[in-house]
Amino acid sequence: MVKVTINDIAIKAGVSRGTVDRVVNNRPNVKPEIRERVLQVIDELGFIPNKAARLLAYKTKNKKIAVLYPTSYGQHFGTEVMRGIEQARKENEDFGLDIIAESCESGLPDEYLEKIDRLIDTGVSAFAICARNTIAIQEKIDELVQDNIPVITFNSDIPQSRRICFVGQNLVKSGRIAAQIMINCLNEEDQILIVTGNLEYDAHKRRVSGFCDRMAELGFGPERYAIVEGFQDYGMVFDRVSQAIASNSQLRGIYMATESVPACAEAIRRAQRPYKIKLICHDVSTATANLLKEGIVDFAIEQNIYLQGYKPIMMLRDSLFMNQKHDNDLEYTQINIVNSENLTP
Repeated sequence: MVKVTINDIAIKAGVSRGTVDRVVNNRPNVKPEIRERVLQVIDELGFIPNKAARLLAYKTKNKKIAVLYPTSYGQHFGTEVMRGIEQARKENEDFGLDIIAESCESGLPDEYLEKIDRLIDTGVSAFAICARNTIAIQEKIDELVQDNIPVITFNSDIPQSRRICFVGQNLVKSGRIAAQIMINCLNEEDQILIVTGNLEYDAHKRRVSGFCDRMAELGFGPERYAIVEGFQDYGMVFDRVSQAIASNSQLRGIYMATESVPACAEAIRRAQRPYKIKLICHDVSTATANLLKEGIVDFAIEQNIYLQGYKPIMMLRDSLFMNQKHDNDLEYTQINIVNSENLTP
């Protein structure tokens, strides 16, 4: 069989090689009628160069992917996840792929279960889910996978479930990194406060676990720190941080393993202590960037939330259209340490 090249397609379709390359790789800036003509020539010549071209053969098979995530994670998380989803939607608009994104207001398992059942009734073929690690959610994921509906978790894992993959930060490692930074900011008698969101989320639990384990390895015992849950609630975080500062004159560091960093910063401001309380957090929202510039937040640990919205959809697409298996069940995003000096403008 004679090998078909991009040049062969370009000549037969009457277009440039660059146009053919944009079509087979699903890039923009190609007129619909030209794209259709190139696709027709590809079909006629049987040209299948790579994954993008193989996907084109399935473009008439409409599929639906649903993405579910909690509203309680905050505006920055939601914005970045949606940015990734929109990019995935743009790249797959020619493949007959319908991407549905829904936030869960309460974050409770019952809300997720109701949404999942309703979405299945509309023909959803795969799910990307960020949810609490509960038995109810785990069992629902197992049920979906049993019914040949693949599930990928992102940001916060459900590790005991049959999900095909987790996409997100190495959460234990990110907590350990925060501990390594914090220990270098403290004196021998200093104490710290650890503020997490909701320990039912695997992400929060693993960050705190990694942080505490590393602090213990460095000789910083549990008698020198307290752990409180803030449930991503501004008022609750403000009150609990304020109480900790007021009741502990040795408190010199706060590790925010969750959102609501502005609430923590406001509590530090109002306390008006004559010494610096070191503040380490995760993710650089607009508010956190401003706090880094002001010097209230000392370090932030980034996890690329955008990629966590984008990559699960692309992986599920490959699973649906190409029956592609994923050998690695953990897809970690890059960890970046940000301070006021390397903050992106």
